[in-house]
Amino acid sequence: MGVPREAVRLIGPQARPAMIGQESGRDWSEEMRTWCAEAVEALASQGLAGFVLKGRSPSCGLGTTKRWPQAHAAAPTRDGTGLLAEALQTRLPGLPLIEAEDLEDEGACARFLARVWAYPGEVGP
Repeated sequence: MGVPREAVRLIGPQARPAMIGQESGRDWSEEMRTWCAEAVEALASQGLAGFVLKGRSPSCGLGTTKRWPQAHAAAPTRDGTGLLAEALQTRLPGLPLIEAEDLEDEGACARFLARVWAYPGEVGP
């Protein structure tokens, strides 16, 4: 998408929203899903045991991203999952995922780390 990139929104059904540029109206969905699938495939070969994502992001949010049910809806919901997070969940089901800000919560961080250590990967002392 280039840097800097225009702001994007998730628009449409929760199960498979589109990623639309706010200014251009360009639909980035398929290009982004292709990139995410390739990135996750490369990551999967690295023996991941967990992954930290940026909360509320159209690419990385875990059910915390603003999602507009329709292109011109007045108000979004906060139930969207970013396209990279979606790809991780699809390709690596059960992989421990957490949003970065949740690491500040001692209990959430401890639960995440316990899941990382228990994940059947190559992590361990």
